[in-house]
Amino acid sequence: MSAITSTGLGSGLDIESLVKGLVAAEGSATSQRLQVKEAKLQADLSALGTLKGALSGFQSSILALKDITAFKARTATSSSTTSFTVGANSTASAGSFAIRVDRLAAATKVRTLAAPTTTVASGAYTVATQAAGTTTTDTVWNLKVDGLVLSTKTTLAGTTGGSTDVSKIAADLDADLATFLGTHPGYSATGTFAAPGNNLQITKADGSAVLIEQAVTGGAGGGAITQATFAGAGFVGTTAGFAFASDTALVGEGTLAISLGAANFNITASAATTLAGLRDLINQSTTNPGISASIVKVSATNSQLVLTSNVTGAANTIGVAVTGATALPATSSLNRLATANLTTVQAGADSLIQVDNVAVTRTTNNLTDVISGVTIALVKADALAAPATLTIAVDTNAATSKVNDFIKAYNTLAGTLSSLSQYDAKTKKASRLFGDATLRGIQSQLRQVLSSSVVGGVAGVTTLADIGIKTDKTGSLTLDSVKLNAVIAANSDAVPQLFATTTTGLSPVFDKILTNYLATDGPLTARVDGVNKNIGGITVQRTKLNIRLNEVEARYRKQFTAMDNLLGKLKSTGNYLTQQLTPPQKTA
Repeated sequence: MSAITSTGLGSGLDIESLVKGLVAAEGSATSQRLQVKEAKLQADLSALGTLKGALSGFQSSILALKDITAFKARTATSSSTTSFTVGANSTASAGSFAIRVDRLAAATKVRTLAAPTTTVASGAYTVATQAAGTTTTDTVWNLKVDGLVLSTKTTLAGTTGGSTDVSKIAADLDADLATFLGTHPGYSATGTFAAPGNNLQITKADGSAVLIEQAVTGGAGGGAITQATFAGAGFVGTTAGFAFASDTALVGEGTLAISLGAANFNITASAATTLAGLRDLINQSTTNPGISASIVKVSATNSQLVLTSNVTGAANTIGVAVTGATALPATSSLNRLATANLTTVQAGADSLIQVDNVAVTRTTNNLTDVISGVTIALVKADALAAPATLTIAVDTNAATSKVNDFIKAYNTLAGTLSSLSQYDAKTKKASRLFGDATLRGIQSQLRQVLSSSVVGGVAGVTTLADIGIKTDKTGSLTLDSVKLNAVIAANSDAVPQLFATTTTGLSPVFDKILTNYLATDGPLTARVDGVNKNIGGITVQRTKLNIRLNEVEARYRKQFTAMDNLLGKLKSTGNYLTQQLTPPQKTA
């Protein structure tokens, strides 16, 4: 809704329109001039931005060509990818090799012992009775329960006749058993050595299996006490009882010095450390050189700790030394994890391959240093298989692709430069940078590089023309693919050196020119800054114009308002005089 104004009431004129029209007329010429000038500057700025973008894009393409290895790609193939795969970099030499994989590298894996197959806690220990009239000679006796000595004797002299000698032995054993039970409250016994039938059963309070070890040596003659004399079916198996019932089973206190090859780290177990807790301590150790611990639940009463090396190789064996273990029975102490009590699931091994009938071993299955520049990944071993062929060849497509990339990038730049500097004779219209000295300088320098010779390249291949690149009448580059392929076939280093020779190759030379123009203190940046400054100047001029027009509008408004007031007064006076001079009308 328009604002209500009293301007013009006295004169009846549309003073508001008159003021605005006069102000517009006052500023029209200047405003139009500034607008035209700003439009040209914006067009210049856009053209310069297009130029910088085109140069920057070409420079990115050129930088990719400065890497000489980009031109020297190699193809690597395996005639039996089920045996090995292969890759090669630019340093690999062309050739072929006979490869046979005899053995894959393997990582060491060990585990704790399995649960006993014989429940020794329920076994009966029987002492046989010797025949009457025999004499037992001196004998060394050694009886252990879970590695703890129950009885050890160096003299067991029996007496002649009946079973006196056997009774003497049984009495000695029973005395030692009583002492053992008194000092090891975790164990209990049913029966004795001297009991009728000579049945004895030793059990542990936690219900786990009991390991019985016995040894009887020495003695001679028919009356000697032999190993068989004390054979009890319930005490078979010297490795029984070293398993863990579950992952919550306590492992015992002490320190494990775990080694992987020459590296090692320590794990300390407390009285509350479980098998699962030990696994986590190993995996979370910051000094762990590369061993992973896991638990295999074999059954409801049998869990095994598995240690696996994260690196392959015969030298990367796993060892465990136990120190500071508590004086618990061997079957419930940390000693269960000592190397002697671990089973090897898989021994570490080096890989073994035959390269042209020459044996080569490495610690891994990823061989990076057997053939220079070639990586061989072993997949499957078969020492009886026929050798497969590994072939390395020059990848001619890589150099061709790079050359085509260069031509495409240059032609794109040339097209942009042409569009920015063209003149249409029919319309007589020129592009914003037509005749621009900076653009002409860029075109001149780029064309000069195209026709120049590279110093330090392969003899006979020092210009773009030597590899089949020419300039057509439009200024675009074209490629003779036959000539390029012939150059690559003759010398695979020719094209890379033409483009990427340090400082003198085409890529470094182009890059230097472009860097100079695109630098923050370069000519294009200076031009852009100058245009932006001029645009800023127009903004300042437009601001000043608006200030001046506001002043003009205020002056016009003041003048027209005064005129309107004066006309209003004159009109009022005229009306009064007319009224006074008009005679009164007579009434009938």
